[in-house]
Amino acid sequence: HAEKQLADYERRAAAIAERVEGTTLSFLRIMPGGFQVYVEGPNAYAPFRVLADAGVARPAYARVEDDTILKRPGWEELIALQGDALFYIFGGRAADS
Repeated sequence: HAEKQLADYERRAAAIAERVEGTTLSFLRIMPGGFQVYVEGPNAYAPFRVLADAGVARPAYARVEDDTILKRPGWEELIALQGDALFYIFGGRAADS
């Protein structure tokens, strides 16, 4: 049963990848204490791992090779969130980095 579910997931991710090919997306969480950018990397937060599996490209600022889970950019760093679209979330509790 798990093998079928994994195969279904991989098929769906491949279908999405065809539709988003060449599109770069940025994601920003805006909180009372500042900003958070969940990154694409080895320890990516699950929803962003799924996006990577589906072929969603992220800007260089949001890609890491180490164990970083999120970045906390200042106002000056927000320009690094370049992409074809910016998705943002308001609120929530601060996550530990």
